[in-house]
This record gives sequence, C-alpha cells and structure tokens, in this order.
Amino acid sequence: IAEEEGNLKRDEALLAAARQGASATMDAGEVIAALGRARERHARLQAGLEQARARHASLAATVAAATKAAHDAAAALQAAREEAAHSEAALEEALAQQGFASREEAERAIAAAPDLESLEAEVSAFTRRREACAAREQRAGSALQGRARPDLEARRHASSAARAHCDAAIAEQGRLGQQREVLAKALASVGETAGRIQAMETRYASLGHLAAVAAGGNESRVSFSRYVLGALLDDVLDAATIRLLRMSRGRFELVRAGGVRDARRAGGLDLEVMDQYTGVARPAGTLSGGEGFLASLSLALGLVDVVQAHSGGIRLDTMFIDEGFGTLDPEALDLAMQALEELKADGRLVGIISHVSELRERVRARLEVTPGARGSHARFVGIPGGSRPAEAGPKES
Repeated sequence: IAEEEGNLKRDEALLAAARQGASATMDAGEVIAALGRARERHARLQAGLEQARARHASLAATVAAATKAAHDAAAALQAAREEAAHSEAALEEALAQQGFASREEAERAIAAAPDLESLEAEVSAFTRRREACAAREQRAGSALQGRARPDLEARRHASSAARAHCDAAIAEQGRLGQQREVLAKALASVGETAGRIQAMETRYASLGHLAAVAAGGNESRVSFSRYVLGALLDDVLDAATIRLLRMSRGRFELVRAGGVRDARRAGGLDLEVMDQYTGVARPAGTLSGGEGFLASLSLALGLVDVVQAHSGGIRLDTMFIDEGFGTLDPEALDLAMQALEELKADGRLVGIISHVSELRERVRARLEVTPGARGSHARFVGIPGGSRPAEAGPKES
C-alpha cells in the first residue's frame, strides 16, 4: 500500500505537471508506464485482497498454502519487474518506430494531446480502487490479528514421520498379506489332510477296534496271543492236574483263573488251585512250600507231555529237578518219587539235585560231590559193578 501511495503521488505529480503545461519536464513514457503498472498493481491488489478474503473465510487453510501464496506473490513481483523492464525497452523501441528522437519529445506530444480528461478519470478510478483495497486489507489484518503463526518445521517433521509410518504400515500389510496366503494354503492342506484322515478313520475303525481287542483292549484284558497261549496252557494244566491229584491224594487241581485279577496287567494266564477240601479256587501263590513244589513238578511233567504231543513225535527223555524235595513231608516225598519212578518206567532219565539225605536211600545211582580244602571231589555211587571216582574241579557244589 505504501509503495502504491508513493507511485500514486508520483503519478499525481506528473499529472499536475502535465496540467501546468510543463512539457519540458513531462515524460509521456513514464506516464504510460505508470498507468500500466497502476493497472497491473490494481489487478494484483485486487487478486491479493480476494485471496485474503478467501483465507479469512477458510480458517482451516494450511501454512503451506500461505507460504506458496507468498512465493507466488514474490514470483509475480519479479515478473512485474521483468515486465516493466521489458515494457521500458518496448517503449524505447516504439518511440524510435514512431519517429520520436527522445522520450521528452514524446511526452511533449502527449501533453499537447487533448486526452488529459480521460487520464484524470483513470487516476481518479485508480485512487478509489486503492482506497477500497486498503479497506479490505485493513479488514483482513483485523481478522488475522491474534492468530499465532504455525510451526512449519514441526509440521514438516510430523508429516515426514507420518509418511514413514504409512510406508512401514504398507510394507507390513504386504508382508502380512503374503503370510496370510501361505497360511490359507496351509489351512487348505490341513483341511484336505483332515478329510483324508477322517475317511481313513471311518474306513479302518472296525480294523482298529479289532486290533485293540486283539492287543488286549477288552474287559478280560486278554490279547489274542495270550488267548492262544491260554488254550495251550489249558492242555498243560489238564496233563499237570492228573499228576497233582495223585501227588496230593486228590486234593488239588490246577485251573486257569477267569476274569481280571489285576487291572494293572494283562490277564488270561493266571493260575489258580482248586482245593477239593474247601471247594474254592484260590491263587497258586497261597500254596505252602511243599504243595508249591508238587504243583511245580506237576506243571513241569505236564509241559513235557504237551510239548511231545504238539511236536510231531519228538521225545524229551531227560529231566533234571533242582532242590525242592526238602519242603516235602515223608508221605508227600513218597508220592513225588512214585511219579518220578513212573517216568523212569517210561524210559526217561530223571536227574535229581538235592541235599536231602532221605533221597540217598531211594536213588540207587548217585553222583556225590564232596567239598574239600583243595577243591570238590565227585564220585559215582551205587552203579552195579563197582564205583568210579571222578574229579569235579575246584568249584564247590
């Protein structure tokens, strides 16, 4: 505004000089240029005021827009200066083309022209427009009074940080999208596998149940192999019971336990003893020492009979019994020896390893082992035709 007021005063001085007829000092080019610049400045001021009114109406305008407007104004000013210089050069060229030797000569010609009233009208109109622009500028200044200038640097940093965060979010979104695709493929594969497994489970459910039952997954906890062994054990028990009844004078029978005796282990092969005196079956572990020896001896003899029966004619002609006779009373000892004598009568060789002195009188052929300080000595006793000594080595027995 101050610059325009100075220009206006200069223009008014030129106009006054023109009115007074001071043609010697009048510069027509300057007047024309001044009027052109006045019009241009008026247009710029008008545009600037309109922009100020727009900024006043839009309180949410950003600082970047204001900065750009300032830059645009500076560029417009520079352009105006360049245009003024260009206009000055064009004026000189136009004066030369019109045949004026100098600017003063052209100004004298303009001053002599009868168009001064139109110039006065233009100056008056410019003055009114200048006053209107000043009023609008004052109103815009009042509206902007008290408003703080925003921190552009902080907003630039915030904008950069937001942009970086946005870029990172976009990259993360891409990564998660790829991961989601991989997981979707894996989920589809798992679904297909689950479907195949379901079909296989449905198909093999009966076989699995049969396998579980065969492996002992049943109420009796008896596997198929133990069931087969149980059938063979029944044959052994039948053969053993025949001898045990004879040795126990008809009191004990060996039977296979029915049901589950211990849920912690498999069943089907547990043994019981049927006591004919009580009529109740009880575990074989409840037998006394002598009764247990007779039951064990009966099982051994019954096992020999069953093995021979199931082995296609193969015979077991030799049997050794280690200890156990010391737990028998004389009557039970007689019964056990009778059972062994029957085996001997069938052509089998029965060897007894024992420290019971009563057996010396019953066994005619013996191998006696006598321990000594320099080792044990062994000799055969009771063999017809004399005795034959033999060294058993340094180990005591």
